[in-house]
Amino acid sequence: MWIFTLLKSKRKYQVISHEKAMDMMKKDKNYKLIDVRTPVEYQQGHIKSAVNIPNETIGKEEPSQLKKKDQNIIVYCFSGYRSRQTCRKLAKMGYTNIYSMAGISSWQGKMVR
Repeated sequence: MWIFTLLKSKRKYQVISHEKAMDMMKKDKNYKLIDVRTPVEYQQGHIKSAVNIPNETIGKEEPSQLKKKDQNIIVYCFSGYRSRQTCRKLAKMGYTNIYSMAGISSWQGKMVR
């Protein structure tokens, strides 16, 4: 149990549900919603207002679309794996309000196709 607590306390981002993400998007008009799937996946369907920044393009340089380090950033992919990778990368770059949302594969809201 203490190992889980230790690992959880070191995480620099939060994992949130779709419901929590939708609530955040309603309350905070300055959030950034980031789809970290490939451009092809993004074009096949994405959440309205999402910006496509593929996980593999996020490296040592800060993404130009993310200007404010303290802005709420909600990250998603297909299943959650790539979004958690991206969240770790963003945290290393100094971003502070990062949220990994459950994958789009189970998203119940509207999508742009």
